[in-house]
Amino acid sequence: MMKRLIALCMAVLFSLSLFTVAMAETAAFEGVVTKTLDGGFIVTNESGSSLTFTTDKAPELGSTVKVDYEGKVGELLTAKKVTVTKKAVTNTVSGLVTSVSDNSFIVTTLDGKLVNFVSSESLPITGVAGSLTAGQAVKVSYAEVEGGVAKLNIATAVEVTVNPTAKVTKAAEQAEKTTNKKLTGTVTKMTDTRITIKTANGKKWTFKYDSKYKKTHKRGKYELKVGAKVRITYDGFASAHPFAKGIQVLNPNAASLKTHKKSGTVASFGGMNIKLTNGFEADVAGAKHVGKGKHAKGTKVTITYTTKKGRNYASRINWKTK
Repeated sequence: MMKRLIALCMAVLFSLSLFTVAMAETAAFEGVVTKTLDGGFIVTNESGSSLTFTTDKAPELGSTVKVDYEGKVGELLTAKKVTVTKKAVTNTVSGLVTSVSDNSFIVTTLDGKLVNFVSSESLPITGVAGSLTAGQAVKVSYAEVEGGVAKLNIATAVEVTVNPTAKVTKAAEQAEKTTNKKLTGTVTKMTDTRITIKTANGKKWTFKYDSKYKKTHKRGKYELKVGAKVRITYDGFASAHPFAKGIQVLNPNAASLKTHKKSGTVASFGGMNIKLTNGFEADVAGAKHVGKGKHAKGTKVTITYTTKKGRNYASRINWKTK
């Protein structure tokens, strides 16, 4: 009888030990190493969340890793296994900071490209400032995340140097042209991180956004949902799926704006704007381009547009060969 009791107790203890081990082997975290510490390292994922891990040997700064760890978030986490899924990169870019949020910031590069960087509280900032603000000239060391900078214009910053003497005149000019742009359309799809709208010309545009908009962006009875008419404010180019800085839900019963047409010869075309030699000018963000003519100065065009508050918005541009 005693032997049976001892055997039963041993079995119970063994089962409890297996349960404890199983409980400790369930967590994993993926991201970029944004800081190395004495006896540990910090990893930031593409949403800007960071975790600190203890280890005898930290992976290289800037490398993309998967960390299997023990412990509860908010407590001391022990890295049990670190798998490097992408080696550290040494990419750098210089430009002008055009906007800053809690876990990201946007830089307009010297060639006019906008790059959205995921950041964290652990981001090392050197130079003349200890924090980032819009208007600063910076040099950013970064690691690409899924999709890469070239595809999604999003990266994880690993170090920022603020340099007030950098020549960023061109970047500043580009930033002026590519900030606070707006698109109006109907919401066709929503997830916790992305929203897709369809504009009047039938084109669809997808923006990254914070799911808090679902709760905060309501105008009385006008709720943000699929089918709602919205106006989205953003920086950069809609084709690069930028972050929505603002989402305004419009009155679904408001009368549609009357469309007009204007023909002429292109005096200038680029970025956000088209201007004709007859003085007509329109915003071209979201416009549908048709015809086989060159998208350049001197080409004859017919522009379909609407006017609101004295500003013209092109919805269709027909580029003519003659």
